[in-house]
Amino acid sequence: MTRRLLVASLLLACLLPVQAQTPPQFTVSPARQLNFGKVKVGKRKVRWFTLRNRGGGNINVSWNARPSGEFSTRYGGIAIGPNEKFRFECDFSPPDKGRYEAELVFTTDDPQRPEVTLLLTGTGYFRQ
Repeated sequence: MTRRLLVASLLLACLLPVQAQTPPQFTVSPARQLNFGKVKVGKRKVRWFTLRNRGGGNINVSWNARPSGEFSTRYGGIAIGPNEKFRFECDFSPPDKGRYEAELVFTTDDPQRPEVTLLLTGTGYFRQ
């Protein structure tokens, strides 16, 4: 009887459809641009990003931790579990007055979005 039960279980397992795990799905918020606004020269302003994996399985995400001399992040990569999010900070420190921009590029395992670019902008000013 045990042998019949084992054979029946194996046959049933072979006949059932295989449930495919959903692929990782990467999102970043804000989605396209992060404007730091006006920051006094020599000072630093911090803003937060949220990275999220809305799919199944872990997703590996890496990015350029120093996209320019004015903008920087504290990390360069992370693994995010299914339906989890990760918050990290980005700094803007203008060395002189004027408008600054840089691209923060994320590289991921997401088959639909293997690369995501976020524009960082800010303006340095002197207080009079």
